[in-house]
Amino acid sequence: MFLINYTKSKAIVRNFQTVLLLLCIAFVGAACVDNPSVIKSSSAQMAGAATGDPNSFMVVDCLLPGQLRKLGATKTYLTARRAVRTSALDCEIRGGEYVAYDRANYATSLKVWLPLAEKGDTLAQVYVGEIFEKGMGLPPDYATAAHWYRKAADQGSNRAQISLGFLYERGLGVNHDPVSALNWYRKAAGMPEVITLESQPPTSPVQVQSLQATDRGTIPQIELIEPPLKATRSIEAPIIKTRSNQSRTIVGRVIASTAITRLSLNNQPLTVDAQGLFRGEIQIADSSQPVEIIAVDKKARTGSLRIIFVPESVEANVAVESAETASLAITASAIHQIDFGNYHALIIGNEDYLHLQKLDTPVNDANAIAKVLHDHYGFRNTLLLNANRYQILSAINKLREDMTDKDNLLIYYAGHGTLDRVNMRGYWQPVDAEESNTANWISTFDITDLLNVMSAKGVLVIADSCYSGAMTLSSVPNLAAGLSEEKRLQAFKQISSKRSRTVLTSGGLAPVLDGGGDGHSLFSKALLDMLENNHDIVEGLKLYQNTGKKVSFEASKIRFSQVPQYAAIRNAGHEAGDFFFVPR
Repeated sequence: MFLINYTKSKAIVRNFQTVLLLLCIAFVGAACVDNPSVIKSSSAQMAGAATGDPNSFMVVDCLLPGQLRKLGATKTYLTARRAVRTSALDCEIRGGEYVAYDRANYATSLKVWLPLAEKGDTLAQVYVGEIFEKGMGLPPDYATAAHWYRKAADQGSNRAQISLGFLYERGLGVNHDPVSALNWYRKAAGMPEVITLESQPPTSPVQVQSLQATDRGTIPQIELIEPPLKATRSIEAPIIKTRSNQSRTIVGRVIASTAITRLSLNNQPLTVDAQGLFRGEIQIADSSQPVEIIAVDKKARTGSLRIIFVPESVEANVAVESAETASLAITASAIHQIDFGNYHALIIGNEDYLHLQKLDTPVNDANAIAKVLHDHYGFRNTLLLNANRYQILSAINKLREDMTDKDNLLIYYAGHGTLDRVNMRGYWQPVDAEESNTANWISTFDITDLLNVMSAKGVLVIADSCYSGAMTLSSVPNLAAGLSEEKRLQAFKQISSKRSRTVLTSGGLAPVLDGGGDGHSLFSKALLDMLENNHDIVEGLKLYQNTGKKVSFEASKIRFSQVPQYAAIRNAGHEAGDFFFVPR
């Protein structure tokens, strides 16, 4: 367990070296509440916990019996057995044949799917590619995986196109070819202009800055953290209303591929810390106050950001508020033209551990997340507090059964987690988990398998830690700034029509802070602030961008490095979409 001294109290660092998925889902059970304003106690939930075999909820390769059919008046025949991926329990109920999930391997899975793949079945070809990519008891065979992905991709499979692009981006089984990777990602998205190549999610602030700068271009990039900027489609300098004759603190981050040699705020020098964060003060006059931040790197490349502070006069208020009202009105009318679907959330907060160090904030975090999702965005919530392994897997399986392609699911997990650094596999640790006994742990790979067979259109996992098995940002659409309302609407329609499986994590493969956010973790506090103050449609990527900057800055105040990450989840059925939050 990692402990960090924070102010007057001890903020427990979640030993989450990967895994805190926050899945938004709906489930009806003894440990759930549909109305987030009605919170049941954790002790009551544990007392009424269901018991059974949690392994029955795991995904298996199932061969269902053939159907007995009749031809004419006298002849009957039996059809071939059908292959499906489903839970072990469902396979048993339907009389299917399967190998237990913890005994399944490369050979047993190929026995089910390879014959179908060789006959040209597109989904089977994708599954065979995933089998070779994962290895399943053997070293991964990326070249063979690429072979099968290409066969499915040529038949139009978006999932295969994404997976093939990933192999090209990483140079796994094929030559490292960023151009081919980008082309496959764009083909899957169906909108070339919304896909740009990103790098593998890094695990340190230095990697974050270097890789992000490479992806975004050669010049230094400046991002504003405080005051926050509202999304705008204008190419003009953003306008921020403020009181006159007062000083304003400006906080931001500069991202550059090489060292920054000079950073200035209206020609006054600023200092930059190791994470690229900076802080400055500006005095606001009675008239409009332009502010320009300029960064120069050691190769003399210059990046800049310009904003305008406008005093709160009657004239300024009328002009700015009318413009904002018009923008919101257009957005509101556009919402009704897009079928985003139904929204569900599974929210898990574990802190009252039986065998591990107790935590301080997960229950508060879970309750607050449930409330904002229900009140501001209309989510139908399932809330699990201090849940064991069976309860968590049972809830996810129930959602798997109920979800359709018209539904979206958010899964949120706050609690202990750990990382097996030998195979880089992450685990959730339910409240009955033991330190050195994996029997009651939940592998994030098992969660991924459940997401893969789920019919839901969009799934976002929010983990107050990290998530092993993530891909890159490359296959997540990134809308360019300055899009017209018509193009933005068109992009939203296209992106929302694609399946998405993404994960937002509070940090990399390292401990994260359990406190520091006024009764919440730093990550959850930033997430709550963003969701509560948002009034426009926001994509998962934008949620990450706005939340991540604040988390990194607040953590840096106590000399702690915490860098949130966002990515598509590998082998979970991602098809170049993204998760949308739509305010009521």
